Amino acid sequence: MGWFSKIFRGDAGAGTTRAPSPRREPGAPVTPAPGDLPARWLATTGVSGVALRLVPGEPGLLDSKLGGQPYLPLGTPWPRAAAEANQPLFLLAQLNLNQLPPLEGFPQSGLLQFFIASGDTHGMNLTDLVCGGGHTVLYHPDPPTTPPPGEPNHPDAPRADEAIKDLDLPFLTARPIALTGQAVRDPLSYTDFRFVGLGRELMRSDPAAWPDLAPWLAPGRLAPELAASFDKAFGRSGHRLGGHPFFVGDDPRAMPRYSGFTTLLAQIDSDLSVGLNWGDSGVCNFFIEPDRLAASDFSRVLYHWDCY
Repeated sequence: MGWFSKIFRGDAGAGTTRAPSPRREPGAPVTPAPGDLPARWLATTGVSGVALRLVPGEPGLLDSKLGGQPYLPLGTPWPRAAAEANQPLFLLAQLNLNQLPPLEGFPQSGLLQFFIASGDTHGMNLTDLVCGGGHTVLYHPDPPTTPPPGEPNHPDAPRADEAIKDLDLPFLTARPIALTGQAVRDPLSYTDFRFVGLGRELMRSDPAAWPDLAPWLAPGRLAPELAASFDKAFGRSGHRLGGHPFFVGDDPRAMPRYSGFTTLLAQIDSDLSVGLNWGDSGVCNFFIEPDRLAASDFSRVLYHWDCY
């Protein structure tokens, strides 16, 4: 396995602590950094992803959406939180892979569902981001193409109005929000824990090709103006399936016990226009180990969010 593969599988050392990255509003124009660094960095580190876009309309039971009610096959128990008095979890997102652009390495069909607990941490357990008991990911490989006739609400489903009136959740509306997808290619963010290790390897292997990368690899915190210029060129805020993640703070995978979770499964960003907010304009990520993704095994998924 080459050095590039090692870094992207999480075998490289943790990166330098970075200043929180400035947020780029979805749809804002991207300002290239000086020279052709953005193009070279994308060509070297880019991975395929699906940018998830909000669209008008009421999503159905089987559609891709944020919030709302999930499709659960008859007899499937409602997901519950192991760490929160067995309370029912809430659907954060449902992704119908039949409706989205295909993504290499991911299942090509079926439903992916992301559930989280209510509460001040929205189900994130800082002691154990993988098996903390406040989140779960379900995969249904063969859902029906149309909702079964007379499909009843699940008897254990939490009431929709509870999400608004009584509970602490990142979304402030009970109305589900429809999603569509667009294929994209994402470069590695400077907030990724592999950034420094990869940058140093590039400079060691071909220093003449990367003279403008050196300022990013200096020890200590990144100068805010440098962080801003890189984020304008490479910022990847927004909702994602696959691709590379975006962080407002530190990458939790810098901790050795989480370094194997190198694949971004999904990213759900704040979007105040629809009442979705992680703390103070934060971002949520779900990560999975590549071997488990290849086996469509979603029993161990790292769930993390942070904010400004």
